[in-house]
Amino acid sequence: MRGSPSDQPIVSPLGTLADGVVGAAGEHGTLVLDLAGIEIDWWIGADDAWHLPSEGAGRAVRPGRAPAVDARVRVPGGEVVLRGYACAGSPVPWVVADLENESPGPVVVAWVLRAAPGYRIGRVALDGTTLRIDDRALVTLPRAPLRWAVEPRARGVRERVLGGDAASGSFEPVAARRGDLEVAVLFPLAHRTRTRIAAATALPGATSVAVAQLPSADDVERGWDASLDQRGMRVELPEEALDRAVDAARVTLMLGGGRDRLVAAASGAWGLDEGRDRAADVREDPWPRLRATAEPAGATARGAAEWLLAVRDALLRVEDDDVVMLPSFPVEWLGQPVAVHDAPTALGPVSFALRWHGARPALLWDIPERLSLRAPALDAAWSGVGGNGEALLAEVDASRLLSLGSAAPVVSGAVVDEPGSFS
Repeated sequence: MRGSPSDQPIVSPLGTLADGVVGAAGEHGTLVLDLAGIEIDWWIGADDAWHLPSEGAGRAVRPGRAPAVDARVRVPGGEVVLRGYACAGSPVPWVVADLENESPGPVVVAWVLRAAPGYRIGRVALDGTTLRIDDRALVTLPRAPLRWAVEPRARGVRERVLGGDAASGSFEPVAARRGDLEVAVLFPLAHRTRTRIAAATALPGATSVAVAQLPSADDVERGWDASLDQRGMRVELPEEALDRAVDAARVTLMLGGGRDRLVAAASGAWGLDEGRDRAADVREDPWPRLRATAEPAGATARGAAEWLLAVRDALLRVEDDDVVMLPSFPVEWLGQPVAVHDAPTALGPVSFALRWHGARPALLWDIPERLSLRAPALDAAWSGVGGNGEALLAEVDASRLLSLGSAAPVVSGAVVDEPGSFS
């Protein structure tokens, strides 16, 4: 089925630090709750027509640092925006679909629930404002639906919903002994207002919640911001897209990746989990490839791990007792600040910052005493000693540096930042 995340590239995993990955979001904003095997799709009925994001009417992006998704659909006069994310609950986490009508006119939202691949839905009932799917999933609604439809999956609810034939009145329980059901619940949504639903696995002890009381997407984003700012290796890069991609990939690793060795290696190399320091994977001209693969890097744990290991190798390598800082440095970054904080190594954390005096780079560092350091891409003749220090290097020969191509502007080295303390 076209609306299934299994048929769409994953934009973001969904999960919490306490629970790990609990679901995923596809490229059109379709959400999946893993353990319950439930997919949440959304269709928007506006004055002009029905708009189905899962059939190409909209595209989702990862909006910030949190494992979340932002999907937008154009309707007359504006947009309808879905924000999907996960939040902790007791005893189970919830996957939340928060919908806002940013257009000047009213719309109807149809939440469409179907089984994920490998699952089926055999029974659906409404208990107050809680939709119960078999014995494995709870879907909390803001109120009883205005209209609803339940059909065998093979036929689906599309014809009834889009044709205006959804049932009204009380939601009637439906059971299919050997079949697979698809469910739609419809709600009106006035202009400039929002609504939400939330789904959880029906484990023992799990009960419904008041959906309005669950944390908002902004609350979840703030929580992840705090975690990212306090945990593991952090970097500051001249390109915002690379900074965002690093954070998205770090979050994906923080959610966990099972026993995958590559994930474990990257988690250790970035200080996100216990692990050994890793030998550098030397590559030539890494930054063009890293930029080209930045957007999807945080979608899966293994993809995040591979990308973050390459980013670390391009920023920092430990060779015997030498710290090689910025072994790859693009010409487009001349004059731009770069920083690495608390990069874990076998001998202790390594931090450094690059600032500029015109065309001359200034390095500030805080590394273990036993180590020495070099920055061959900037000044092949220079070396320094461990501990805390700073140095003003020779003027950079731009002809020796890598080029990222036309995607980033070439800067002249005019940025000036006086060194004096590591920050």
